Amino acid sequence: MFTLGYPYDRGYAQTMHDFVIFLRDAEKFNIKTAVMGYSNYEAGQQVNKFLIDKLKASGVEVIGEAPLDMRAQDQTSAMIRIRSLKPDVVVGLVTPRDGILLHQARYNLNYHGSIFCGGTGGYSDLSLWKDLGPEIGKAVLTKNLFGMTGFSPGAKIDSMQKIITELRDIAKLSRIGQGAIQYAQAGRVLQQALENSASLESDALLDAFKKINIPFGDPNLYVAKPKGLQFADDRLLKDGSAMFIQWTPEQEQQVIFPKEFAQTTPRPRV
Repeated sequence: MFTLGYPYDRGYAQTMHDFVIFLRDAEKFNIKTAVMGYSNYEAGQQVNKFLIDKLKASGVEVIGEAPLDMRAQDQTSAMIRIRSLKPDVVVGLVTPRDGILLHQARYNLNYHGSIFCGGTGGYSDLSLWKDLGPEIGKAVLTKNLFGMTGFSPGAKIDSMQKIITELRDIAKLSRIGQGAIQYAQAGRVLQQALENSASLESDALLDAFKKINIPFGDPNLYVAKPKGLQFADDRLLKDGSAMFIQWTPEQEQQVIFPKEFAQTTPRPRV
């Protein structure tokens, strides 16, 4: 199986680590301690393991964990734990459902004492505003919260802007999210594999997938991959990096990391 999903280590964990260190070193945010807030299932657990090691190696003290029970109907207990530990940053992989419950709990407790950053759907999915409602969304999504994402409408990437225009004007999509971009990118991957395969036999197709190469700057590269799109030996993307965004009160995203794709700089604590 080949996938455009993020590797746990060099994808999710590395991107979240790099963003936290970017906030600390480049943007001078006061980040010394972290609590790991993540959805408590296999992917969240694996990403958490790699992320802890990376943060510790970069001098961030991990002072606790607040795993999110995926069967819970609210995440108030996790938020109370976070509030009691008072970390500088809360970071981890969070599903859309857990993210909604976490943000609701943060709103109910009126807690803004930590920076919240994580991936992917629980922090950056376009549906968050609809599910939370504008009042809660404006109170929590725009304050001390940053989301990891592979796609954002404002990213300074020519090929991404062109596929947005195509999906809007030709496909007539009213809302263009990560799914639409990933499907479009998967179509281009399949196209290149079929065009470069010596035949339609299994071995030839497998070899063609291994040789996929859509470099940065190629008009068929729709996702934010500064090193281009290629598969590693584990059949995951060699470049597992992503972007980070912040939300505006107008329910729009602004890309803030990495700098080559950024529209603006991260807002300081509110």
